Amino acid sequence: MNDLKTLSMLYRNVPFDGHHAAILNLLRGGEVTATEAAAFFEVPGIGFHRSQWLLTLQCVEHMRYGQQTFVVPKEVQGALGRTSLTEVTVDDLRFPYPAMYFALPDYDNEIWGGDHTLWHKIRGVFLWHEKGHRRIPTERYVDPETDKGLLHFYLWGDENEQSRHRGDDASVWGALDLNEMAQHSEDLETYLDRVLRDPSREMKDFQDSPELADKFGFTFLPQTGGRRSKQEDSVTDTLRLVFNSLLYIGSEGAELDMDPSTIDAKERLALLRSQLERSKSDGKRKKILRRIEKLPTDTVTWVGRSVRYDSDPGEGVGEGTSQKRHWVRGHWWPKRSTIQRRIVELGAQHQSVLSEYTDLKDIVSCASSPEDTSAHLTRMAFVRAKAQKAESEIHGLRVRMEAKRRWVMPYKKGSRGKAPDSRTYVIGG
Repeated sequence: MNDLKTLSMLYRNVPFDGHHAAILNLLRGGEVTATEAAAFFEVPGIGFHRSQWLLTLQCVEHMRYGQQTFVVPKEVQGALGRTSLTEVTVDDLRFPYPAMYFALPDYDNEIWGGDHTLWHKIRGVFLWHEKGHRRIPTERYVDPETDKGLLHFYLWGDENEQSRHRGDDASVWGALDLNEMAQHSEDLETYLDRVLRDPSREMKDFQDSPELADKFGFTFLPQTGGRRSKQEDSVTDTLRLVFNSLLYIGSEGAELDMDPSTIDAKERLALLRSQLERSKSDGKRKKILRRIEKLPTDTVTWVGRSVRYDSDPGEGVGEGTSQKRHWVRGHWWPKRSTIQRRIVELGAQHQSVLSEYTDLKDIVSCASSPEDTSAHLTRMAFVRAKAQKAESEIHGLRVRMEAKRRWVMPYKKGSRGKAPDSRTYVIGG
């Protein structure tokens, strides 16, 4: 699906009504804070409609940063979704914009929408990286200077055949504390698996009445069982895809194409603004402003539009040694463990000179007379030069290895002959 007109975009459905539009305007204008706006989403007798409140905040942040939207086509979903995050740390994450929306056309994973509508296909994900000052207060204080940030996510499942009205969809939301991930020295795969499968982290903002909750759009998710397992798998898989898309977007050589409609809207906006500046008639200015208001305001970029990924290994061709055919999963190369091993090996080669330099420094610092000191100064100067060279080599190796780090797209291996060419992308700094 490569036609933007056929894609469902959640933020294009907002605001839902005049009341909601007024709340959005108050938030965008800074007249109310995110915390103060929560009062508008209290449903008497039921509870707090956290889903719509968080969606509203995501939309406001999305607008604040130019409605940056990335469409990940079906073929790229297959490649990036099969790439493990076991080698990805907090320091690998780069956010080109603090708020983004990822559109996932024809995506297969589903989330639970309740006993009536059942499962909904995931069609989009909001990401909002909140760093430093928190619009949504947290209990734990974090130093703004060292803050890794909170990453708020909002998964949206589109309406389905069982939906009873517009907006009868499904959503899953949460916040990932990147400071917690760094504190535990976890990779992203481990952190997501630990956090997303922990029921104790879930919030409940409504009364124990499934009938009333369903009426106002709340959904009960079972604490155990097949439905819960499917939902946990879907959310984890989807966030893995989004994170790998984020890494790909920030990598050197990534294929990113702005949608023609976005290019056209930007060109028309520039032309209309030029006409507005030249116009002296109030009537003409009002007409131009109305035309500007009708232009789409989002910036839509397609990710890896030409990538093709075939999940069927097929038959091998060519000459060469026969091997069992299989798919090599997408992965980040070289591995962190490989980088560390190479650094340890180089450090071991230089261990003797580094140890000697440390010993000589201790001897000189403890010398009881000038004669004792001078006896070691010449040797220490020689060893120091070698130690500095060794430390420089170790640092240089780390820099070179990190600079080589690439994403390797899944490829077919084991057919006769060499493995097919695969795309690699350098992680940009």
